[in-house]
Formats: sequence, C-alpha cells, structure tokens
Amino acid sequence: GLPWWGLALVLFVLGSGLLIAVLAVNASRRVDETISFNPMHLFLVLSGSAFFAISAGANFMIILHAFKNSMQQGLICLFVPIFGTLYYAVTNWRETWRFYVTHLVLAAIGGGLMVAAMAQLN
Repeated sequence: GLPWWGLALVLFVLGSGLLIAVLAVNASRRVDETISFNPMHLFLVLSGSAFFAISAGANFMIILHAFKNSMQQGLICLFVPIFGTLYYAVTNWRETWRFYVTHLVLAAIGGGLMVAAMAQLN
C-alpha cells in the first residue's frame, strides 16, 4: 500500500495547488497592477517544504528508534543531528534503512525544489 508519508505528501500538494489557484484568480481580478504574484514560485516553495517536512519525519523516526535502543544513543542522535543519525543508521542498518533512505531522497528532492523556486525569482 501507500506509505503514510506518501498520502500526506499527495494531500499537501493537492491542497497547495488549490490554494495557488485561488490566489491566482484573486490576483487576476485586481484592478491595480501593483501585485507581483508568481504562482510557480509559490508552488515550488510549498512542495519543497512538504518534502522537507516528510524528510524530517523520517529523521524523527530514526531518533525515536535510537531512544528505544538506549538513552545515550537517542541523545547523540538528537544533539548531533547529521552525524549522530548517520552513525546510528549505519550501525543499525537492518532496522533503519527505510527511514534513512526516505530521509535522504526526500531531502534531496526538497532541496532541488527550493533551488528551482529561487531560480523563478530572477
């Protein structure tokens, strides 16, 4: 079936598309032309934020797994975010590989969307 983050991502993107459509219609009906609305930029920023949020959720699942294993490993993952979670994910690969791969892939997609959004400003 569809994973939990997939459903959340689809619903967020659909809601964002609806919001952008409403804002675009309202911007087109304005009498004065002082509004500078770029729907593609807004869509890319919202989509990138959604991917980053789901990536953070997968990272949180690694931290939660570390706390279940021991308090020390959980605190290392919490206070040394990048290297702590990387070390824990590699040393406990069988239990955490899905979360770590999900975290990396969605963070990369979110970063690419944010770069594309910044390119829309020029």
